[in-house]
Amino acid sequence: MSRNIASFVLAALTSWMIIGTTFTNAQPTIPGYGKDSVQCVTNLALYREYYKQKDYRKALTPWRYVFSNCPHATENIFINGAYMYNCFIAAEKDSVVKQRLIDSLLLIYDTHIINWGNEGKQLANKANDLLTADSARCFQAFGFLKRSILLLKTNSEESTLINYCRAAIASFKLGKISNAAMIDLFNQTESIIDANISQKAGDKEDQEWRQFKRLLDMNILPLLQCSDISSIFIPKITAKPDDPALLKRITDILFHRGCTDDSLYLSSLEKMNTLAPNPNTAFMISREYLKRKNVTQAVAILTSVAEKLNDNTSKAQCYYYLGVVYADVKDFSNARTNALKALQLKADFGDACLLIADCYAQSALDCGKDNVGMRAAFWCAVDKLNEAKKVEPKLDAKANLLIQQYSQKFPNRQMLLSAKLKVGSKYLVGCWINETTVIRLNTGIKK
Repeated sequence: MSRNIASFVLAALTSWMIIGTTFTNAQPTIPGYGKDSVQCVTNLALYREYYKQKDYRKALTPWRYVFSNCPHATENIFINGAYMYNCFIAAEKDSVVKQRLIDSLLLIYDTHIINWGNEGKQLANKANDLLTADSARCFQAFGFLKRSILLLKTNSEESTLINYCRAAIASFKLGKISNAAMIDLFNQTESIIDANISQKAGDKEDQEWRQFKRLLDMNILPLLQCSDISSIFIPKITAKPDDPALLKRITDILFHRGCTDDSLYLSSLEKMNTLAPNPNTAFMISREYLKRKNVTQAVAILTSVAEKLNDNTSKAQCYYYLGVVYADVKDFSNARTNALKALQLKADFGDACLLIADCYAQSALDCGKDNVGMRAAFWCAVDKLNEAKKVEPKLDAKANLLIQQYSQKFPNRQMLLSAKLKVGSKYLVGCWINETTVIRLNTGIKK
């Protein structure tokens, strides 16, 4: 033993003797220092000094003595012990020895709880250290965290809940946790998050809890089936049927999870649209009706919303979406009619021009009987693409790409000669398009 440490131990013993004589005239004892108080004070002083020097190997023997013989001397015995064993685990290369060290670390936490209580907090610390030491033991850590949160409830720290979710996700992927258990975890965690948001409204922690709630959605819900997600949210929306934030959350989650066929998705969209008519929501509803082969209802919902809106931009968006709906069912004439309505309300609505161009391109084969006639619609399509560039320049790249594709479908020189047509002449494209354009070759066009 070095002279400095010997001096430190002697000083500790001297202080202890002075205090100890106040208790009895026989062998001095101090509450919490076990049957042999001298040994406890000596070993406590030794391990503390080595611990301060970060010489954990030398601190281990005296620490073990106080851990076993005087655990009530100070709670730091367990705090310091856990730290030392975490260091040993991090440095250990042998997997067998490492597992023994981890088991010893868990025993430290168990003994800490027995002697000092505070089970909820110590179980959380225990699980955190276990996940750090060996993530493969995630299911064991999950059990500790589940018990911790059961005890602490809304007093659980955010880090504890994060580890709870991490352990659950890893265990679920290993097949050790059922879908039902994940649903329970989601509901339990969300209720604690909501309680903390309510208590900390407006401050920095409030934003942190809200971010955690978003992460909960992003990390847990993708693991579940659509029916599982519905079972989570149906009770919530039943309790708060007019909550727009909840409705949006439900529709966003179901959409991104690919659960748009679930009845909850459509019913939530319709409720959102009832509370606040909106062209985007109406379009999403109409697409769902289209999937169900109900074109009439798809058109009706967008028409209804368009009539309720006051500003031209939103009305234009509605008519554009109506055009998209009609285009989806190959009713190109009505698609163009509504796209033109959108342009009347919003002159720089380039997407409406792109929609008409697409309708023309899709109709090409049906709008002619010869080589030229079946390609003429592409002239009209390119006209609309050039118009889109003019009214909304930010669409240049997209429009130019389509122009390049469509111009390759123009008639070639031989086709024009056979039809006795000249480049630059006017040409009336028939069928529903019924539009006059200019004859061009497929060698390219001026942009």
